[in-house]
Amino acid sequence: MEPLFPLIVLFGVGVAVAAGIAGTSSWKEVAAQLGLEYRSFLQRTLSGTVDGFHVSIRQQKHHIDIKVSGPSIRESLKLSKEGFLSGVLGGRDIEIGCPSFDANTYISSYSRNSEAEVAALLDSTTRKLVSQHVVGEGAKVSGGEITHSKTNAIKEVPRLVKGFVLLARRLDIQPSEIPARLSANALKDPLSSVRLRNLTLLQERFRSSEVAASTSTALLDDSHPSIRLAAAMFLGSEGLRVVREIAETRRALIDVRIKALQHLERAARPEDLIEIASTLLTENDLRLKRMGISSLGGLKHRPSLQSIIALLGTEDDATTLVIIKAIENIGDSSAEAALIGLLDHPNNRVKIAAIEALAKVGTITAVEPLHGLTRRLGLKRSARVAIDSIQSRLGDVESGRLSLAPAIDSDGGLSLAGDPEKAGGLSLDEQDD
Repeated sequence: MEPLFPLIVLFGVGVAVAAGIAGTSSWKEVAAQLGLEYRSFLQRTLSGTVDGFHVSIRQQKHHIDIKVSGPSIRESLKLSKEGFLSGVLGGRDIEIGCPSFDANTYISSYSRNSEAEVAALLDSTTRKLVSQHVVGEGAKVSGGEITHSKTNAIKEVPRLVKGFVLLARRLDIQPSEIPARLSANALKDPLSSVRLRNLTLLQERFRSSEVAASTSTALLDDSHPSIRLAAAMFLGSEGLRVVREIAETRRALIDVRIKALQHLERAARPEDLIEIASTLLTENDLRLKRMGISSLGGLKHRPSLQSIIALLGTEDDATTLVIIKAIENIGDSSAEAALIGLLDHPNNRVKIAAIEALAKVGTITAVEPLHGLTRRLGLKRSARVAIDSIQSRLGDVESGRLSLAPAIDSDGGLSLAGDPEKAGGLSLDEQDD
């Protein structure tokens, strides 16, 4: 066995030398492909420029470190694959409106206008490069550099470097370019959610700019209701027609229609709002129906009262509460019977709301049923306040007529007392059994 040992050692040395020669050859080939300078003092390195970006490649023990840097890469920008501690260690994660991209990519920036700058930079082409090289291959962007550490595979380096240089070139933006880039993304991005995000940032950060107005005008005809709505709301009276169309379009998403209706409540003429709200009473979605009821009540629209009353008993308790409030706001005593009918409702919140509404629209007819609640736990205070309010509203009766304005005596009993001097001394007192 001993004579074989030197041969084994010599064979191992030969293999190592051959591998080193092959490795050196591969590095030199990569240097030639990329136009970089090769050095091998202590460690193998490649350095130089590729398409104007400085490139540094170093061989470590078990991996190769790649760095691409240049003045055009925003120093404030950080990009990496989303990780468990990304937000904790790196600050707030900025989202650009693309769900899959936002879920997989950590984005941070400390620039003054960071959200707008990031949205402007990350158009669809740049997102593809980030997804490929940052999310897919593990590169990182930070401090004006793109860095990557790869297990020894020198033959992969040219492809990686060229991809990183392409990405670096896409990360160049000047502050003055941000509005135009946001506008381009809002108009052209293939994802509606990204278009909406860019439009919103353009409107918020550059509100008084001509590009914000012209972009919003162009998007009034966008295929997506949320984008049309954001554009129309920004344009004020010029966009009210589009806002109304969205509010009345039943095929639009409910949340979008609600947002449109909320805008109309603030901006539309009362006569237009009455027309729109009246149509909402027939909606199947209860949120829209409640908005219609509430709007008509807020406008004190008496012609709608009977239509609103007719909804009682057909809707859930939350809608019933909105109906009661609308009746109260309209303030017509013709709703009294409907409110009295709610005093037996199983939900105490509905009962209290009906009592409070009767305090404002009830007549002497409501006093007796209200009096029946003055001994009910949780209701008695509201009932007594309502009776006092009705009595106060009725005021003095004409001379020579019986006053039927009731009061609660000190024992809790109902006293229907007329003025004895004006009504011949007639007094009707009813005590609780």
